Amino acid sequence: MGRVDLVIEFREKQQEPTPFFDKPDKMTISGVPRGQHRKLYDQRRRDVLLKQSITLLEISYKDFQYDSLKRIVRNKVNDIAVLRNKLKKWI
Repeated sequence: MGRVDLVIEFREKQQEPTPFFDKPDKMTISGVPRGQHRKLYDQRRRDVLLKQSITLLEISYKDFQYDSLKRIVRNKVNDIAVLRNKLKKWI
């Protein structure tokens, strides 16, 4: 197998739009609200990786079993199946 350029990012619930994390009334140093800043940063990362021919695999907590508070419920068999499915192109 040849070289694989792959970045895996785990997308936590904190990366979803929420007033607590986004602080829509507060501007970042770049002059935009935090939620918008995060979106810009995420897109910039995707663009840079693409230009470098690096694949970005984003894995969300939603891919796993989670409870009403959006906390992952560990289930080793299911967790491994999810990861194998997500990574099947590379393994």
